[in-house]
Amino acid sequence: MANLCRNNIAAHAESRTTLCEKEISLIKQKYNQKQQLLKMKMESEKLKQEALREKLMYCKGKRKRAEDE
Repeated sequence: MANLCRNNIAAHAESRTTLCEKEISLIKQKYNQKQQLLKMKMESEKLKQEALREKLMYCKGKRKRAEDE
């Protein structure tokens, strides 16, 4: 009976370890995906900023040409 209990406890502990390892793997995967998403958002914001800067330069140039005429 004692051996059966030890075997059950060992099997439960092994199962728990495997579950924890899977959970850690999923947490790491989620972290990496969040990092990728943040990098993509940053790149998107940089591109928006660049587009707005170019639009501003275009408008300034257009206004200057209108003032020169």
